[in-house]
Amino acid sequence: MNLKELLFNNFWYKLFSVIFGILLWFMVIGQQNSELTIELPLEFKNLPSNYMITKSVVHKVSALISGPSTLLKLIAKKEISFPVDLAHVHKGKNEIVLYPELLNMPHKVTVRIITPSTISVYTDRIVEEIKPVLPEYEGEVPKGFEIKNVKIEPSIVKITGAEDEIKKLDYLKTDVINLNGKMKSFEVEKTVITSLKYLKSIVPNKVKVTITIGEKLIEKNLYKIPVKVKSTLDLTNYKIKISPKTVNIKYQISENFKNIIKKGDFEVYIEVDDIHKTDFPVKISFPDHVKILNVSSKNINVIFEEIKKSKKRKGR
Repeated sequence: MNLKELLFNNFWYKLFSVIFGILLWFMVIGQQNSELTIELPLEFKNLPSNYMITKSVVHKVSALISGPSTLLKLIAKKEISFPVDLAHVHKGKNEIVLYPELLNMPHKVTVRIITPSTISVYTDRIVEEIKPVLPEYEGEVPKGFEIKNVKIEPSIVKITGAEDEIKKLDYLKTDVINLNGKMKSFEVEKTVITSLKYLKSIVPNKVKVTITIGEKLIEKNLYKIPVKVKSTLDLTNYKIKISPKTVNIKYQISENFKNIIKKGDFEVYIEVDDIHKTDFPVKISFPDHVKILNVSSKNINVIFEEIKKSKKRKGR
């Protein structure tokens, strides 16, 4: 019998035998026990509704598992997490033991070691509080202008989060409001922001900010402005004495005009309309952009003295 006849005689029987042998070999090898280390993310469960996790020192654990090689290879391809029961946590640091039995594995697969075997989980109570909202600015309004008023609607919001953080928080801020070049009042909607790490919600999370902008006003003083006497009456026969003769003025003016207005632009006077009166109100003539705040004397005392004419002597 030649080689060809030897090779192809009962060919299908021989092929089946080879395939069966290979399968049998794989089955035997697959049933042999081996060990495998897999990494598992932690899956936190049963956390009470009034608590939140503020810190977990460990986020993954390693599990050493043993069992049939074929099963271990299948397990290695699956996404499996390690369950951590948080049903009985308390505020602060919680030490939790990770028992191998907690990891659910197929029959014939054994979880031998979990590393680390104990983890620390920090939790805090969830609280709600009302906090005020303040505006956060960048830039400045142009020289000579200033913010007159700021109105935020609503001015308070409800914030929910970790108790320890919220108790230390005095207020929240808006997202940045740009003031550069702003010479007129404006309104803008801004998000309420915070640097809290353990925040659940801010309600409402947006507020309306109305900023009133106007010219910057300054106060200035003028001293010893002489008081003039004006009248439509004929006072040529009277000598007039007034007290006080001068007054001091405090006024308000836009910073943009502070160097334009001078002392001579102010006129202080009284209007005499009756020689039988002794007090006359002070009147002031002043430029635009000026607001009079105070005058040292609001009334001027006036004394009228009639000038007596001298009699001429008759000649002899």
